[in-house]
Amino acid sequence: MGLPRSDGGDDTQCQVQGPCRGRVGNRAKLRVSLTDTRVKDAKAGISVIRIRDSAVPGFRLRITPAGAKGFCVAFQRKDGKKANLTIGKAETWTAKAASEKAAALRKVHDEGKDARAYVQEERSGQDVDALIKVWREGYRHGLKPTSQASYDDLMKVVISPTMGRRLVKDLSHQDVKDLHRKTEKGGHETNANRAVAVLSRLLSIAEKEGWRAQGTNPCRQLEKPSG
Repeated sequence: MGLPRSDGGDDTQCQVQGPCRGRVGNRAKLRVSLTDTRVKDAKAGISVIRIRDSAVPGFRLRITPAGAKGFCVAFQRKDGKKANLTIGKAETWTAKAASEKAAALRKVHDEGKDARAYVQEERSGQDVDALIKVWREGYRHGLKPTSQASYDDLMKVVISPTMGRRLVKDLSHQDVKDLHRKTEKGGHETNANRAVAVLSRLLSIAEKEGWRAQGTNPCRQLEKPSG
């Protein structure tokens, strides 16, 4: 999942099959039942496009001119301005899961609570095991089968037992060094280096999903062994 963002822009019409409701001037504000197929088939335009879901109020798919797709949910603030909370990238969220998340966030908002603060608190409380789950569900398929097996083994045997319950936002350079030293005991330096490489990949995903600030991956600070 990405960091919350504000975006009060108007919806732009795009070409996608499905029912469309509502018109402003000569432009239609697209409102369809967002499904995985519709998300996949939706095309980018010359400006940002937002396709509204017909079931969950405020839930929409956002497409940049470069073709990046993400789910978000919009709220009407007390001052009358619109605010959007980003749920996550379409490549890592199914339409159904994003819709359920949007409905849950709307419930928080409708109860008079600060949905933005709720999301920030939720993300800041995610641990490494939760990050591993995100990798398995949204990123694992991008690797070759042999690499998948290698990652799975290192996460199961090394990373999860060592720091699975640690909060992602709290991991430091010292934690990475400790993981490397613990793993390399007994002549397992290769496994130690691989474990740090896998952890680095996980923390890069954490930055993309908004669980850590950009450029804070502590694995990048670990010096390569000489010789």
